[in-house]
Amino acid sequence: MPDRDDDRSRYVSPSFFVTPAPFTCLLVGGGMLLCHLACYSPHLVPENYLFVLKPFYNYVVHTKPILIQIIYHGALMVHIAEALYSVRSTLQCGVTDGVARFKWFMQTLLFGVFSLTLIKGNLKPKTTWRFPFRSDFSVRAVVLLIQRNLSHFVWTRQNCSIVSEPDFWSLLTDVC
Repeated sequence: MPDRDDDRSRYVSPSFFVTPAPFTCLLVGGGMLLCHLACYSPHLVPENYLFVLKPFYNYVVHTKPILIQIIYHGALMVHIAEALYSVRSTLQCGVTDGVARFKWFMQTLLFGVFSLTLIKGNLKPKTTWRFPFRSDFSVRAVVLLIQRNLSHFVWTRQNCSIVSEPDFWSLLTDVC
């Protein structure tokens, strides 16, 4: 079990908040706005300024309008799910200030995964991960176990069946 000081060093300040790059904000915000307008008010979108997106926009809006509705509502649901997940992530990260958590929620609702990666990127990973049933079980033991297990498998060319199977638990106790 790690010390309390080690566990606290994983967290950021209680009022931690950063914004994504302006380009990503413009890209995601503009994309969501374009999808919303294409879904509900296609006559408001200036088609002359879409450049590369104009053929796709015309196809989706005029030929297959159900497609733009699926795209927009799917993206909207994903943004809502990410915003709700950001509330949990800010608690795990150590952000306890209500205003900062609300900012993270709104920012993730608007900009999605680009905001969520900022939260998860500032949470430092734990130093080691261990299996709960054995304290000295390490990654090296898992690698050795897999190597020993693979050496016992003989694959036939016709039906790819295992000829001999070792006892898993005996290998586990030998490695550990």
